[in-house]
Amino acid sequence: MFDSIVVSSSITTPCDECEIGDGVMLHKIRYQGRFFRLCGTCVLRLHPQSFCPICFQVYPPLPPNNVVLTCNQCNSLTHSHCVKAHPNPYTCSLCLNPNTCLFKLEKVGDKFTMDGIDARKKLIATTKIVSTSLNEVAAEAKVEAERKASEAILMRKRAKDVLENLTNVVMEEKLKKKK
Repeated sequence: MFDSIVVSSSITTPCDECEIGDGVMLHKIRYQGRFFRLCGTCVLRLHPQSFCPICFQVYPPLPPNNVVLTCNQCNSLTHSHCVKAHPNPYTCSLCLNPNTCLFKLEKVGDKFTMDGIDARKKLIATTKIVSTSLNEVAAEAKVEAERKASEAILMRKRAKDVLENLTNVVMEEKLKKKK
């Protein structure tokens, strides 16, 4: 097992959301119908209902209401067993620390590294959310492609019918001229 995750630092584009950073670990994701290049922190912050902000388990399946606490700010769902005290109203750790970067990267030479099990859990949660987003995009693109293919088949048939009708009209005109 590796002690740390090594990330290349060759990308220099900042995150589309926070505009911070040097582009390390950007994920292409669709959010609210548009595509963005987001850092891992922004992916997680923009999808608070998709995972537990303490253990970073990604939903679905959604846990039953009696085993989660709902954040009064972002509506994230935190497992009740992940929280020591159950304050009312509950505010999740992401909302308590809104400007904290969730990925602690250390520069080692020309690479960045992340250490610890928490870094792995956060990275796995981020990639699952990105994967779900892109799978939804792919499914929508497939439906759209199938719709356009059906439409093209119909247009081809209509064009063929128009050409046949035109051919018949031209033939009738030629017959009339001969008579």
